[in-house]
Amino acid sequence: MRRNLKGICTSLGGLILLICLLSCGKKGLPTTPRAIAPKPIQDLNYYFDNGDLVLKWSIPHENTDGSRLENLQGFVLYKAIIPFSKRNCPTCPTPFRKVADIDLGYPKNARVKEGIVEYVDKDLSYQHQYTYKVFSYNRYGDLSNSSNLVTLNWDIPPSPPTILGVESGDRVVNIIWEPCLDDFGKHSIAGYRIYRRLQDHSYPYNPLNSILIQNTTFEDRHVENGVSYFYVVRSVKDVDGSLIESINSEEIEAIPIDLKPPAPPKDLVAIPFDWGIELRWERNKEPDVLGYYIYRRAEGEIFSKRINDQIVTEVRYRDKRVSPNNKYHYSVTALDNSPQRNESRPSEEVVLDYY
Repeated sequence: MRRNLKGICTSLGGLILLICLLSCGKKGLPTTPRAIAPKPIQDLNYYFDNGDLVLKWSIPHENTDGSRLENLQGFVLYKAIIPFSKRNCPTCPTPFRKVADIDLGYPKNARVKEGIVEYVDKDLSYQHQYTYKVFSYNRYGDLSNSSNLVTLNWDIPPSPPTILGVESGDRVVNIIWEPCLDDFGKHSIAGYRIYRRLQDHSYPYNPLNSILIQNTTFEDRHVENGVSYFYVVRSVKDVDGSLIESINSEEIEAIPIDLKPPAPPKDLVAIPFDWGIELRWERNKEPDVLGYYIYRRAEGEIFSKRINDQIVTEVRYRDKRVSPNNKYHYSVTALDNSPQRNESRPSEEVVLDYY
């Protein structure tokens, strides 16, 4: 009987201990903590690339609590389509639908470069209004709040202009094109945009002109001499506040070139010495002057001849190939550092009787 009682007490003690252990700590199975959602995108925008509508936005780097976003997975893009005939209905719901799910690990339907995501939307119909928004999500599937909304009123784009010509000068390029007119001979566009690229580069999404050009000429002074630049012009049409671009005009190449020579050197003097004649003059003030040529003719000669084989970079020159009892006529020209080495007019001639 005592043995049975002892066994019952032992079993009861074990049961009480088991209940205490189960009642300690958190209840239920442990769970993986959910990640905080990314901050919403705030710079959703669009541009045109030779007639294509390209949506673009920056990749976010922070979560909603300000912590660093290290588990970004991708983006979901939504689009609402409203015909022009129904777009002025303030009580009508905006019918958004998903048009793209962009996985950053394999962005087959988008372009990702230098922290920017770009998506080309080719599914557009004339006389329709399109509104876009984008969400980012992390690897847990947590969606950010909606980005800013971007709206485009889409209609028939304008025709591209015809470039008439290009003129290149010293650090300047001038482009001239024909105005775009409708069938009635009236201007049918809001203005023009100019795009420029370097060789082996693509055209940027920002034009050279921040404000629409109203005339049919453009002067580009942000260029370097000797560099090849490529230009296209696009017409811009205003469709109820949305600026729609044409496709590119024909591409035209321009190479700025310095055709302006330096000023003639001043204050040339000739000084006789036992070994010959030394010439001195004032240094040119132009920053692109590379050096000087020296010209001489003896008394009785018709034409002056250059006597230095290499460009003289100093403002003095020693002529040791002279003979006594002769009269010499000297002049100096300045050369710039352009590829074609523009040469100035000769300085005022100086004459010296050498004995």
